[in-house]
Amino acid sequence: ERGIDANGESQIFKNIITYETGPQNINTPSGQGVVIRGSNTRLENSFDYNSVSQGITLNDASNVEVIYCKVYNDNEINPGGYYILMSGGTTNSTVENCIIYKKPGLFHGGHGNVMKDVATNNTFRKSVSYNTGIEANFSDVHDNLWEDIEIYGVWPESDQSDHSASIKLSNGAHHNNFKNIHLKNVKRAFTFLDWDDGLVGNGGDLQQGSSDNQFDNIKVENASRLIYFGEGESSNTFSSNNTWNNCEFKNIELGFALLTKNSNNIMKSCSFDNIEIWEMSSLEFNFSFENCTLLNSQFTVEGLN
Repeated sequence: ERGIDANGESQIFKNIITYETGPQNINTPSGQGVVIRGSNTRLENSFDYNSVSQGITLNDASNVEVIYCKVYNDNEINPGGYYILMSGGTTNSTVENCIIYKKPGLFHGGHGNVMKDVATNNTFRKSVSYNTGIEANFSDVHDNLWEDIEIYGVWPESDQSDHSASIKLSNGAHHNNFKNIHLKNVKRAFTFLDWDDGLVGNGGDLQQGSSDNQFDNIKVENASRLIYFGEGESSNTFSSNNTWNNCEFKNIELGFALLTKNSNNIMKSCSFDNIEIWEMSSLEFNFSFENCTLLNSQFTVEGLN
């Protein structure tokens, strides 16, 4: 079931409402609000409510704009999966000034501003996400940008899905950029994962976390975990060559939880304020620090001022 199925060129959709596509009273993942294929299409000032599988989807699309839209889900029986998704070879497209809201405590954590399978040279910009986050998934997701985004969770008041309100990178996504992002009250701020996603698509589901990404001017306030490298499908799962620049991290229970291999990850000119525990790692800790500061914490760390 789909609310809008747009397949063509140079189409404009304004003031569209899609409502409860898919089964609402049984736990079955089907139902899409808006699906856009083709090129040079714009979706503007539209609202999707409780679409079960996907809210707004760009699939094999190019030069598409989604602006001033909202995706909202509060279905406790069959909660939404993907809120705004770019996939299937989507390129040169932009989602801007959009709001995503997931009701706290839903058993499915949801996928917020997502690029998955095959998506390159796209942008999520100037958006707000409540109780779900942003995500890059699969090895053909690269050279994309997420910028000027706010992510709000409800940790520690609600024990929601472990990594929903988060910057989540997984299954080999690489060379993506994240700029000017603010996360507040989240369980995990940066999540690097590798698991059998189940999708058989064109993009490679590699036994890797995520590497060669850049994070600039990221601010994290109030988090259980700052950096989490977890869920390795293989003992060789790794995440490497990720760089954080000019970031601020404040009120963190655990700085680094590293359960999979990591190498050549670096933080430059970042500040750490009120960190309760620095790191708990089952493997070697391979992070380096340049011109970073540690404040209001009950320990010292070599290389931090």
